[in-house]
Amino acid sequence: MRHGLTIPASIVAILLSYIPAGYALEFTYATVDVPGALVTSLTGINNVGQIVGVTEAPSQAFVGSGGTFTPLSFSDGTSTSALDINNNGHVVGSYFDGTNPSQGFRYDGSAYTPINSADGRFLSASGINDTNYVVGTFQMTVGTFTAQQGFLLHPDGTFSVLSVPDSIFTDARGINNAGQIVGRFGAGGFAERGFLYSGGVYTPIAVPGALWTNAMGINSVGDIVGSFHDGTAEHGFHYSNNVFSIIDPESSVLTNAWGINDAGHIVGTFYSPTGGYHGFVASPVPLPAALPLFVTGLGFVSLVLKRRRLA
Repeated sequence: MRHGLTIPASIVAILLSYIPAGYALEFTYATVDVPGALVTSLTGINNVGQIVGVTEAPSQAFVGSGGTFTPLSFSDGTSTSALDINNNGHVVGSYFDGTNPSQGFRYDGSAYTPINSADGRFLSASGINDTNYVVGTFQMTVGTFTAQQGFLLHPDGTFSVLSVPDSIFTDARGINNAGQIVGRFGAGGFAERGFLYSGGVYTPIAVPGALWTNAMGINSVGDIVGSFHDGTAEHGFHYSNNVFSIIDPESSVLTNAWGINDAGHIVGTFYSPTGGYHGFVASPVPLPAALPLFVTGLGFVSLVLKRRRLA
């Protein structure tokens, strides 16, 4: 009996040798520029490929779909930034009317709803999931100290404060359908780091060796994107299963990754030394052919074991 089981075990060992340890993803990149704008930044993407972002010269928020860009404006006379879009097409962001501190908003495709802080201070809405939970950042004053803290806005209109323990500031940036939240925080003794808030626990995220790390977006399977500084330049990153993958369009000298959908498509902004700031969509390159071989091999091993048990 022992001799009979050594054959499937050896097959498993061989198949496992084909699996890359800590496999980092590679990406292909498509540049996105809004016609007539000098600067294009992409900040969010949903599962049907709708994107949101902002432009400069002119300054304009937009929703993009199929190569068409539709302007967004909270109201006349305001500066509007679109920061995320969910799978229902609802958009969140911030607006500034030139007099009061910036405030947040949600756009459901036909109407704008303001999202305001209780004391009228700065607020920005930066992430929304499919059940309309919204995350963002606001200014909170405790005694004489004012700092940015994160918030979670529930669909019933109630707010919860998000604050990494012992942090100087907390900035909540993205939320998925499981209620997991990502963002960045700062605390004494080290540079700012990203965080994942899940199940009531804050877990720091830091690219090894980076001066700082910002976590900006998370999809429904828990893949996280953001940016880091390696001491020379800013780069985007993808983080999944404890593996960091670098996101950098060709010739980029500065990259910020902002959002990711469930298919793994990532949006962000990069700077080209020959042409300024551009938006990009990064698509993951399929895994090596050895991985499908591994899956097929496991099926074969399972079949062999089953037949031996029945024999």
